[in-house]
Amino acid sequence: MDAEMRGFTLVELMLTVSLLAIGLTVAAPSFEAIINRNQLTSASNELLHDLLLTRSEALKRETRVTVCKKNADSTDCTTSGDWAQGRLVFVDDDADARVDSGERILAVNEGASGNLVIAGDQDVADYISYDSSGRSRLIDAGHPQQSGTVALSIGGEKRCLVVSSSGRPRINKCPE
Repeated sequence: MDAEMRGFTLVELMLTVSLLAIGLTVAAPSFEAIINRNQLTSASNELLHDLLLTRSEALKRETRVTVCKKNADSTDCTTSGDWAQGRLVFVDDDADARVDSGERILAVNEGASGNLVIAGDQDVADYISYDSSGRSRLIDAGHPQQSGTVALSIGGEKRCLVVSSSGRPRINKCPE
């Protein structure tokens, strides 16, 4: 055989391919968990940003500003689905947590794709509204303060965004 001819034998090639396949099989679940964690972090930060924007606009404009779940087909609020389908931040002049004619939309978040679920508990299931003092308020006059937890989850990973009774939003670990 000529000394300049080099290459791999079929056995060496099959062994290399087999080891690569085993390595990918072991590493794939870890990559999926990393991707889910990163998507959860991104979605949590986007929701926190929307709430901080809503609160700061209410303070700046000295009027009620609301963030609500966005109807997928229009620029209107909805009570169906979850927060992952998108959000609207708007000046809520009549304090009804709905975008009415003449009310200015300040920001639109088109939502997340994939298997992300973002669901709020009773008081924050559909909207979060801030008054001119920066406090979160329900539209129902009988229960003026609004507080609650919005849970974000994907593939076994979970994170909670808590809105305190003063209106301050923060990201926490969810209780087990």
